[in-house]
Amino acid sequence: MRRRRLRAVWWAIGSAALVATGCGAATSTTASVPAPTTTTTATTAAPAGGGTRQVTYAPFTAQGTVDPSLRVTVIIDATCVAGGLAGASSYRCLAKSSVHDPCYARPGATSGPLVCPSNLAAHEVVELTVSSLPALAAEAPREWPWAIRLSNGQVCRLAAVGGNGLEPFRCQGASPHPAGCLLPERGTPWWTADCQDQASDSSPYSIYRIDTIWF
Repeated sequence: MRRRRLRAVWWAIGSAALVATGCGAATSTTASVPAPTTTTTATTAAPAGGGTRQVTYAPFTAQGTVDPSLRVTVIIDATCVAGGLAGASSYRCLAKSSVHDPCYARPGATSGPLVCPSNLAAHEVVELTVSSLPALAAEAPREWPWAIRLSNGQVCRLAAVGGNGLEPFRCQGASPHPAGCLLPERGTPWWTADCQDQASDSSPYSIYRIDTIWF
């Protein structure tokens, strides 16, 4: 019953369609940027004595530049709407027929660049060029994270679109690893997630401890 309920919540989260309005679009181009070497400015909090670490993803510095610890792997043009998987402070964007979500702009920005995390473990991001941005709504407290890192080091992200028989959190990395996880369960000091090794109804679930969550 709990897994059915979590799946129902996931379909409610993932059912919103991307409406390409309110932003400029242009012909897609690509470019590579060298990897930086300094540390990220993302803010973090962890319970005293250990536990699941909660991270507020922050890809821009106080000066409004892309955090130098992030590696920009490609630059492309996109169309975006306000309100991505990370809540009202983020965007959902379409570039080269691919959905990027969540994406972030500089505070108060009315145009790009936007930064979309592509590989959290490797600190890789995609940079989007957008000519104009819709206004963001007031941010409300986030109920669900958009990414989790399991105790085995595997990073799993809330999918931008549902379907294909996969759980809401799609896991990345080399085998063996879970293919997907249900929405996480809160706990003290550790959050946990039920995960499947394969995306099929016959694949059993295993409970994984969550070391890090990203909001």
